[in-house]
Amino acid sequence: IDYQFRLNGDDEVLGALIEELRLRSVNVGTDPVVLLSESDTMYGRALPLTFAAITKAKKEHTSLGDDKPGLTDSLKEVIKNQVGAMKDLKILHYTYLRGLDGMIPGEQSLEIKGSTRRGNGQANGQMASLAEEQGRLERSENDSQFDYIRRLIARIKQEVDLRPGAIGLLGTDIYDEILLLQALHREFPTTLFFATDMDGRLLEPRYNKYTRNLLVGSQFGLALREEIQQTVSPFRDNFQTSTFFSTLQAVGHIQHDSDSKPYTVDLSDKKFSTVIEPRVFEIGHTQAIDLSLNTAPGSIHQQPQP
Repeated sequence: IDYQFRLNGDDEVLGALIEELRLRSVNVGTDPVVLLSESDTMYGRALPLTFAAITKAKKEHTSLGDDKPGLTDSLKEVIKNQVGAMKDLKILHYTYLRGLDGMIPGEQSLEIKGSTRRGNGQANGQMASLAEEQGRLERSENDSQFDYIRRLIARIKQEVDLRPGAIGLLGTDIYDEILLLQALHREFPTTLFFATDMDGRLLEPRYNKYTRNLLVGSQFGLALREEIQQTVSPFRDNFQTSTFFSTLQAVGHIQHDSDSKPYTVDLSDKKFSTVIEPRVFEIGHTQAIDLSLNTAPGSIHQQPQP
């Protein structure tokens, strides 16, 4: 069995996001940045440390180099003194438990269920008012954690002296991110928001009021280059795109002999670079705009629209 690891690490994705924030006059490490992540997943615990390590390395090294020695040293220092390092870099980190809507993975979202109930009530002339529904959801009981969101945001407002330059959502549950965006947008309407992992649900019209202009760093978009994607429809999230790309390699539709040679694809004469750059998207009104500046001519990624 030949194991091939072709993806970038999370540090590459976060580094691309930090660079995009810099282009928007948010200097991470100098301007205050709020991070929210899950406390009950390894991903949620590790990603803020990686974000802080990249910020520290960028401040102390003009170039990280291909082997990234500065990043390794910075990560060790951040892990050793998490609280002090975050404070020095003006990164305010807060955590929450996954499943803010009270649903375990695979269950229907509470918001969707609530909408269904309200729809049935309206048909029967018995629909509760929005205020009553909001109050019911935010009670400090049952499985939903809406009341935790309210208290978390109150704490952030109390502890952040100035308006944060940006707020980052580093979680694994897309519905948690959407709920947090809804609540945070009301309190920080002019702040830049960013997240990781492109997901088609961020483009749904019912969420657009809160997700529009969200910056998303991701290994993949929802589709690959036309010559690779061919007749397959765009996917729901970047993980499906990644799985599709890996499967094409496993079954031999994409060939790759060595690191020095490009990818070749069945039914196409073109050759594609083996360098898979991270992407940065901005959620628009109806689509995700690819802002990536490092799209090579031979990239496997779907080409940004002019």
